[in-house]
Amino acid sequence: MAERAIVSYIRIKACPMCGGKGELVGELSRGHYRFGAILVRYPESGNISLKRCRGCGLVYKERVPDRADLLRLFGEWTPQTWHSKSSSGTVEAILARRFRLSKDRIDILDMGGSDGSALAPLADEAGRKSVLDIVEYPGVREILSGELILG
Repeated sequence: MAERAIVSYIRIKACPMCGGKGELVGELSRGHYRFGAILVRYPESGNISLKRCRGCGLVYKERVPDRADLLRLFGEWTPQTWHSKSSSGTVEAILARRFRLSKDRIDILDMGGSDGSALAPLADEAGRKSVLDIVEYPGVREILSGELILG
């Protein structure tokens, strides 16, 4: 049986990209998110509405977990779940070396980059190393030579 995590939710009142007005296009009705063995319950209604911005077309969730609660939850569980165990054999490092042989400068965006440990073996590679993630993990900024994108 999975543990249950309690998080609070915030309402997104406008499109997070352009600030435009959204229209209902569907809903997530599963009732929870799964984070490893942890169940994170949806808000009281059990559903999360999906809206499409009338201005830019972005589809976004009307309610999202509070960032502080996600930091707490991820901070408790992520270090043991997603810390890279390898320093030179990661998929990222192998791909970077393949591109380097063709003398291309590559920029890398690690989606779900956690603490940046997958980018660490690429520190000497030309190009920017950026991370996109839900929350900022401790130590990630020391690894980056590009952007930290949160959202």
